[in-house]
Order: sequence, then C-alpha cells, then structure tokens
Amino acid sequence: MAAMAGRLTGLAEPAVAEASAAEQSLRELANRVASVERAVRLAPADAKPPLAEAHRALTGQLETGVTAYERLVAAAAGYLAEEYRPETEHPAAARLTEATDLLHGFASALSELRAVGRPAPSR
Repeated sequence: MAAMAGRLTGLAEPAVAEASAAEQSLRELANRVASVERAVRLAPADAKPPLAEAHRALTGQLETGVTAYERLVAAAAGYLAEEYRPETEHPAAARLTEATDLLHGFASALSELRAVGRPAPSR
C-alpha cells in the first residue's frame, strides 16, 4: 500500500489515511500475537490454556484484519487502474495504426500501378 499511497490522491486520500492507521494497528496486533505465542511456549503447563485461548483469539483478529487489508489494497489498485486508464487510444498505438494503414495503401497503389503497366495476358 505504501508504494501506491503517493498516487492515491483526491477522493482516495481519506482511504489512504485509514489504511495507514489500519496497517500500524495490524503490525501492533501481529507483535502481540508473536509475544503471546512465545509466552505459550515458555509458560508452565497450568498457565498454557488461557494463553493458548488468548493466542487463538488474537490470531483470529489478525487473520480477519489481514484479509480486510488485502481487500483494501486490491481496491486501491483498482482505483489507480481506473484513474490512470486513458479514455482514448494510446498515442503510440494510434501512430502505429496510421503508419500501418499508410504502408498498406502504398503497397496497394504500387500493385495497381504495376498491373497497369503490364500487357494483358494472351489466351
């Protein structure tokens, strides 16, 4: 998202600000998940069940958040694709099409001129 943030302007700016805050929040949540995971491994047997339950709950929240963030990134990419999509044909493609048509026209004209200069076939 950071790579696209500079190009997401105008109507998309509030979404960029929200995405930035959400990204930071997800990073903090991922750090908590990692901390609880380490604690579960190091905890005495009687302390593991509540830590494992907390780990499952935090992991579920993280997975939900990451899925939502992935959707946001896809939506941002779609916004950029639409914003930067030209309404007309790219100038280079138009010039190539014109040059191709011109060459076809020259070839056709040369073929006709050559046919005019030839005697009719005898039967």
